[in-house]
Amino acid sequence: MSLSGQTQFYGVIYAPKSVVRLSDQGKFLGSYVGSQITLDKNAVMRFDSALLGK
Repeated sequence: MSLSGQTQFYGVIYAPKSVVRLSDQGKFLGSYVGSQITLDKNAVMRFDSALLGK
């Protein structure tokens, strides 16, 4: 999976054997289960603590 440009993704990705790549100003807010994540340039990833259910 690849997010680039000014793409914003909010959600959960469950892909245990996949690689996620965020580049440029891509933003990811949520949770990710996978083999690897790569952040390039100004990409941002934030875990959404609301997913913990506390």
